[in-house]
Amino acid sequence: MNARESVLPDPEPARFDFTSPLTIPGGGVTGAEVVRELPPEVALTAWQVLRSLLLWTGEAGEGRAGLFEPGAMEAWELQLLAEEFDPGLRLPLAVVVGELARGAAAAPERVAWGCLCVAEWALANGATATALVFAEAAALSWPEHPRYAWTVGRLLRVHGRPREAEMWLRRAVRLAIRAGDGEAQVRALIALGNLSIELGNFPEAKNLHTQAVRLARRSRLREPEAMALHELFVVTTETNDSRKADEYAWKAFEAYGAQHPRIPSLAHDVAYYWMNNGYFSRALPIFTALRESFDAPELQFRVIANAARAAGALGERSVFECLWAEAQARQDQLENQSTLACALVELALGALNLREWDRAAEALKRAIVVAQARGEANVVHRAESLREAVRSQRFAEAWCMRAASTKSVTPADLLARSLVHSLQTTQWVAEVATSP
Repeated sequence: MNARESVLPDPEPARFDFTSPLTIPGGGVTGAEVVRELPPEVALTAWQVLRSLLLWTGEAGEGRAGLFEPGAMEAWELQLLAEEFDPGLRLPLAVVVGELARGAAAAPERVAWGCLCVAEWALANGATATALVFAEAAALSWPEHPRYAWTVGRLLRVHGRPREAEMWLRRAVRLAIRAGDGEAQVRALIALGNLSIELGNFPEAKNLHTQAVRLARRSRLREPEAMALHELFVVTTETNDSRKADEYAWKAFEAYGAQHPRIPSLAHDVAYYWMNNGYFSRALPIFTALRESFDAPELQFRVIANAARAAGALGERSVFECLWAEAQARQDQLENQSTLACALVELALGALNLREWDRAAEALKRAIVVAQARGEANVVHRAESLREAVRSQRFAEAWCMRAASTKSVTPADLLARSLVHSLQTTQWVAEVATSP
């Protein structure tokens, strides 16, 4: 089965497939979130540009010619260029308005580029809903371009809009096939696979990532192939097939190459999987080597907590003490708490392994507070279960697994050594961008 046959049926789309309204939850007024989210001095202007843009995308060809009075649009463009608010927002809006003044002659690539610049500015300024609506506007402005559809689908997935994300990502696959853009097709398939993982549909995720690997190999796209293999490793960890998981991890490592910026991400995922399966002696050296691989403070904290758990399981009390002290010094300084609750649970497990009941209780109490504030119900449940064990001061293998050991050197042991060597010998600027 080739890639064209393996995705959804590919009928010739009707025009509305490319000019559908933006997918605003709740069916509210399109663009209302821009007014609610942005500062008053720029909100109305951004909303007016968006509404004008949607009028333009709703027409085709010569139907765009009479939408706007060119003189008025040109005057608006000049006004935007002369304004004093943030140029990161103001100048892309001016580009969009300037192109709309040309009506049917407007260049879709410039309109789409301006919209993406607004989306990037909005993300950097905490205006997520505005970013999403302008990213969708970019994809509607250049509806035949698969990479814009992939970009907006990826953003929607990352920001918790799975239904709309799937729509755009499947569109991206169709467009990529028509355009002969193999890389865009592979990346869209990977993104769809990751969406299936998040929705708990692991068979579908495996199918999509397998398609992505095959297509990437045929197209000689080394990095996308490595990314798809990496995700196949993640999928396989959910099926308890350790041999296959290790095999995909090896293949991903080889496809990336030892100096690729995503090696730290792969190493962390592999070490965490091994740790959760009791292979602490493999995991600890990797977590130790990862200490200097991430710039983001929240990821550094997560690595410290994981290393503390592994050290506790191995009975390395002095190592645990150092890691515990560093974690205590760092946790109150974290601005981004997206991984804090999970990390605190790992820290508590390290203490529990060493029968440090008071420390485990302290970490779990903080984890529950953070997780409840963020609505992380699964983390709350896990932490509450562990806190019950602390109260009874009973060591239970269900919560603290043994350090698994083998007498012979396995392929997994060789992979662990290779990952450590790569982490120790490369000056990393780790790529921690969201997955496709």
